[in-house]
Amino acid sequence: MLSSGAFALPSLAEGSPLALLEAMACGVPVVATDCSSGVRELVIDGETGLLVRSADPAALAQGLRRLLTSGDLRSQLSTRARRHVADRAMASIVERWERLFRDVLR
Repeated sequence: MLSSGAFALPSLAEGSPLALLEAMACGVPVVATDCSSGVRELVIDGETGLLVRSADPAALAQGLRRLLTSGDLRSQLSTRARRHVADRAMASIVERWERLFRDVLR
């Protein structure tokens, strides 16, 4: 995953796609089909990745072409994606749960 130039998620339906989350956490720029709220929570079009129409191979190909031909775009999306998914990392989630339990016990 770390050596990939791009990650594509051409799904028709998803919940919360772990592979997409992993790619973003690794800093791999992503193109995903706009198929569910789970994908939209992770990929903010043009900020943390590219969203394209579902069931549209030409749109997916165009999104991948944009990524693979623009180093600046890949770099920007990679940086923003890592930041965006950092609060979904296990350590961050555990920390929030522990804080909640401490607050409840007080």
